[in-house]
Amino acid sequence: MDSDALVERLRPLLKELQEPESSDAARVLALVTTPGEDDRRELNRLTELLGRRSARAVPFAVLGRARLAELAGSPRDAAALCIDCERRLELIGY
Repeated sequence: MDSDALVERLRPLLKELQEPESSDAARVLALVTTPGEDDRRELNRLTELLGRRSARAVPFAVLGRARLAELAGSPRDAAALCIDCERRLELIGY
């Protein structure tokens, strides 16, 4: 599954997150869909924050890490992280 498909799977989960997780996760989705080289630092910060929060926020962090791997020129790592994101979504019932 690619990152665009994962973004669509993650969107409904946004409403289940509390603040500030919800706004951080929404920003990760925005950065994944319209990335820029200048956004790496923000994406890295948000993935670190979301990775430390509730189980429902972790898939957003994993998708952010996948995008960072793509930006770093590591498609194999990005693909593995997308698979990990999909598994984490399945674990929480999405």
